[in-house]
Amino acid sequence: MIRYRIVLLLFLFGFLFQTLYASDHLKMVPDHIDFGLIPLDFTVSKDIILQNRTDNQISNISISISDTLFPYYRSKIVSTLIEPFESTTITISFCCREMFVSCDGKVFISYTCNDSLYSKKIEVKGTPALKRGWNWISFPKLNRKSRKGHELSEILKPLQPYARTVLCRGGVMENIEHTWAHMDLSHYDDTSFIKLLMLGGDERVYPFEQNEDSLSLLPDNTSFDLQQGYNWIGYWLPGSQNLEDAFGEYWNKVHAIKAENWLYLNEEFLTEDYQILFDLPAHQTRSLNYGRGYVVIMEEPIKDFRWNVGNDAERYEQLCSKGTHFNYETKANYEVVDVINIPARVEEVGAFIENDVCIGAGFVDEHLSAQILLYPTDYYDTSQEITLQLKYHGKSETRNAHYVMYDMSTRKFVDRKLHANTQLYNIIKISDE
Repeated sequence: MIRYRIVLLLFLFGFLFQTLYASDHLKMVPDHIDFGLIPLDFTVSKDIILQNRTDNQISNISISISDTLFPYYRSKIVSTLIEPFESTTITISFCCREMFVSCDGKVFISYTCNDSLYSKKIEVKGTPALKRGWNWISFPKLNRKSRKGHELSEILKPLQPYARTVLCRGGVMENIEHTWAHMDLSHYDDTSFIKLLMLGGDERVYPFEQNEDSLSLLPDNTSFDLQQGYNWIGYWLPGSQNLEDAFGEYWNKVHAIKAENWLYLNEEFLTEDYQILFDLPAHQTRSLNYGRGYVVIMEEPIKDFRWNVGNDAERYEQLCSKGTHFNYETKANYEVVDVINIPARVEEVGAFIENDVCIGAGFVDEHLSAQILLYPTDYYDTSQEITLQLKYHGKSETRNAHYVMYDMSTRKFVDRKLHANTQLYNIIKISDE
């Protein structure tokens, strides 16, 4: 026993010495990052400078992010080697797609100096928040001890006075002079979601904290009915999951899914140009995220549907996009246009109506395609022609682009222009810059 204690003390002393020595020869500025309140689906990046304070080379620098933090953080390093008294930069990026989750933790940096391996830790913290405008959210955790249901006005109390309008499949609520006016909507359905409009205040983000002590999570095996056609449903399984995994054996009955920031179509457009199948953003893999809401369009009804629990290892997707170059106002609903055949070096495509008013934009993906969600300014005006502008990497100005539209009946591209408020979904192809 005495020998064991001596060995343990020597080990702890060695670890402490190594840690202190590591802090002496490698300095991090800063040594922790607090990203603050960040809107859902929005990426923010911060740099950390690693300074070699010795006359020895530091090499094999690597960054380790745990599985619990990996859905929220990414890292990039300029160089894995630092010459004596030189420095390098690490960029840590934060983005959260899930609501009501904790994103705090530690990121570890390991490196070699004098043939010895060392490690240092960076405290990271980021808080997902609602943005100014429309937010599609659900509530996996509520006080479920009450049999009276959940009054939306009580759930949204922490957001006063900035929560202005609530839309749900069954009705509308308006906040008029700090009093909720109920129009066929007052209580929250456990399995549904709401579209919430946030306005006002000095900041463009709004924290939404819940009293965890009084809340309980909706059980994984909770069942609900999916009707043929449109269904407003929330996602309450912890984390995120691929669409196909989430619906399991019923995936072939799902026609389409609308999220706050994307549309997915579970069907194939059989054309002579089969490349379209692989380029369409509406066919690319998406995930359902905890605390978010989705409009699911079913080919046929399903009784007692339950979310399928998939493989955690396949749940992660790429980090979110940064802020758009184009300025436009989001609405509670949108139309969708998939743009393909976009020229190389274009990073974003904007859609415009007359008077140079932008009504939506989309980032270009690795397939040189983009999905644009259109938010028309007047839902009853169908006369306004839609034009496109291309934003290139490294350039502030934009260029107009000519396009042709896919005709669903002839299955060919035709020289026809899009008009606002006339389509739920369309495919267009850039034909000439």
